[in-house]
Order: sequence, then C-alpha cells, then structure tokens
Amino acid sequence: MTHIFNPEQRHKLDNPDRRSMIPPEAVIELMRIDSTHTVLDIGAGIGYFAIPLLNRLRPPGKLIALDISDIMLGELEKKLPGHTAHVELIHSDAQQLPLEDAIADRVLLAFILHEFPDGRAYLKEICRVMKPGAELTVVEWKKTASPGGPPLEHRLTEADIEALSKGLFTHVQSREINAYQYAVVLAKP
Repeated sequence: MTHIFNPEQRHKLDNPDRRSMIPPEAVIELMRIDSTHTVLDIGAGIGYFAIPLLNRLRPPGKLIALDISDIMLGELEKKLPGHTAHVELIHSDAQQLPLEDAIADRVLLAFILHEFPDGRAYLKEICRVMKPGAELTVVEWKKTASPGGPPLEHRLTEADIEALSKGLFTHVQSREINAYQYAVVLAKP
C-alpha cells in the first residue's frame, strides 16, 4: 500500500517553517535550468516548486505542471501571474504521462516517487518523456524519524533510487537538503 498525500492537507505545503527547512531555490539550483528549457514538475501540487521554476523560464522555455489532483492544480492556477504562454497545467493519472516522447529537458519529482507501487515502471515512463541528456531531480524523505512526511516503511533510500533507476539513468549527484530530506540528480543517457 502506497502513501499518497491527501489534498485536504494542502495548507501544510506552503508555510514559513517548510520554506526554511526545504528552500525551493536550493532544490532548483541542483536542476541547472536554462531559461529556454522545457521543465516538467510531476506532482506539482499547489506550486511550491512550480512557481519558482516558472520564474526562471522565458519563452520558448516552458513549465509543464502535472498532478493527479484537480484540487491541487486549482490552487496552483490561482497563484499563476495571469495566463502565461509558457506554463501548462495537466491533470494526469499516476501511471502514464499524457505527453509526447522526448520533450523535457529537466524533470522534478519532489516527494512523489515513494507514492508509486512500481517506482521502476514510473521511472521508465518519465525516461520516455525526457530528451537524451535531460536530467531528473528526485527529492525524497530520508528513512529516519522526522516531523511530518510519509510513514517510514514507504520512504526510499538513495540506494533504493539507484536500484530503481539502474539501466535507465546515470547518477549525476546527490545532495542532502536537510536532516530529513535529500535530492538525487539523474541523467538520461
């Protein structure tokens, strides 16, 4: 059984304590974004990372924000500075991405991979929509007691992510975000 975030708890996602613990800009720096990239934010939620990502992009750069929850996408849409030409919001189920092959330069998968019953299959699907040389940044909870987060048995270690991504991606770097979360950057060959 996977642990999927309840949209009714969305108020927990954007508060000063979370911003000081998980600064969006620190994660985005790891992504090495060019302003003309097509960036895919999977599980974009209320826009915690999507809004700062969007601020780094200029046409023809584009942000594609996906989420399984219409409630979360509705919250994100309220935060958008008008209807920008370089952002697309997509409601997507958790198994298949409704996107063409090889469109993304950068992909962010923040606090989502642990929600999939078959993480490897989902990483294959993500790989499909990435351009050769594109990078995937995975942010996850450490398998240690923490304030908030999914149950320990649902969390992934860096070794788990390495095993799930073997043969699909090459490891670029790993970085601790704070005492409870980390990021792994992977590249599509």
